[in-house]
Amino acid sequence: MSLAQSLSIVALLVSVISAVIAWRIGMRSLRITTYRSATDLMLEVDRMFVAHPKLRPYFYENRVCPARHADYNLVEAVAELQLDVLECIWDGRDNYSDDDRKSWAKYIKATLDASPALRTMRADPARSGWYPTLTKLLEPGAQEVAPQTGLLSRARQRTTRLLGS
Repeated sequence: MSLAQSLSIVALLVSVISAVIAWRIGMRSLRITTYRSATDLMLEVDRMFVAHPKLRPYFYENRVCPARHADYNLVEAVAELQLDVLECIWDGRDNYSDDDRKSWAKYIKATLDASPALRTMRADPARSGWYPTLTKLLEPGAQEVAPQTGLLSRARQRTTRLLGS
């Protein structure tokens, strides 16, 4: 084998190793960004309830806000905000660990179960198609969140173990 061939093989190996390292760093950055985004979105919803604590019963205590109530429009606006947040969070589910996906699925279902405003808005025919990932989550037979499988998932899990979450 000539010196040029040996150098070519070494250069190829260095390139492949560099590409794998870059991919792993990219996957870790994506996961961190996804988790941070979910946290920021939920904090925004929390801030809304801190600013308007009188709205909490409509979202956490299964209380219906009558259409003629003074806070009806605010409840509607917060419901849309919260559904948008939940849709965004669940849309990024492939970037969460299996345990976190299961936790988010339970949280989303419990949140929808506790709020007539959220359930009514999500089911509104005028908003059909606005929340496709939530709709899939809530379909019959979608009760359990299956673990991620496949080559990319296994690589993502290895990357998490090697580089830390």
